[in-house]
Amino acid sequence: MDLSHLHELFPDADFGFSMKMREGSAAAFFQPTSSSDEILAERARWLSAADSDCAAVQPDGEQLVRSVWKLAETWRVHRVPARPDPSCSLGKVTELGRQWEPDCLLLAPDNQGQFVLQAGCVCFPSGWSLSEKMGHPLEAIHGIVPGLNPMIGSRIQTFLTKMKPGGGWRRSNWGISSSPERNQHPGRRINQMNSDTPPESMWLRIEHQVLTRLPDCDGILFGIRLENVGMPEFQQDTILRAGLRRAVVTMPDVMARYKNIEAIRPAILKFLGKRSES
Repeated sequence: MDLSHLHELFPDADFGFSMKMREGSAAAFFQPTSSSDEILAERARWLSAADSDCAAVQPDGEQLVRSVWKLAETWRVHRVPARPDPSCSLGKVTELGRQWEPDCLLLAPDNQGQFVLQAGCVCFPSGWSLSEKMGHPLEAIHGIVPGLNPMIGSRIQTFLTKMKPGGGWRRSNWGISSSPERNQHPGRRINQMNSDTPPESMWLRIEHQVLTRLPDCDGILFGIRLENVGMPEFQQDTILRAGLRRAVVTMPDVMARYKNIEAIRPAILKFLGKRSES
């Protein structure tokens, strides 16, 4: 497996927060991939579940939904049978969740200029609940990530405020999980790692993200595309093995606890210290 596209995400550098963004087409980010049929089928299952926590719209988010719906029409992303245009905002967001492989969030500034989560469709969360985040400013959402706001919180706010319509900006982040399940909503209790979890069964859970300003309102579309890579695959790539090992070694304890890897850190470091026999 060629994992060279992840080399930039795992440099030979100490762990730290980064605002490093690169320009990239938002329209291209949402285009279908070779795994589209499988991904969209799973998204449809979760969106149809009786206890679905996948889609939501705040009253102030309806304009954002109308804007992203029109934008989606220009991108022409269709891999499932098209339905009649939904009349309500929640129906539109849900339909985008059926059409798009990535999850999507819609944010807009409040009276204080803080970007607030107003709408979204998230079928593949990494240990968080959309309903619990709705209506909260980005700063509060990020507040649970130890040290993030003091380090780069103000730069994130400034970046979002200055974004212009028409462009796209991309970044990625990562975590480690005991399962390749895409939907890791906290209610499912999927990621249950402990000191006995073998590294060979662990997965790097990578979230590729895109940000773009909506063309006809003061809002932001935030897309999240998930990639799962088995830990043994990382071990076989010299650059990734060294980069991940250094990040895990230098990660502050509070961050290791947040990422749920404190108990497994010794085993991961031992595993990554070995050279693959493949």
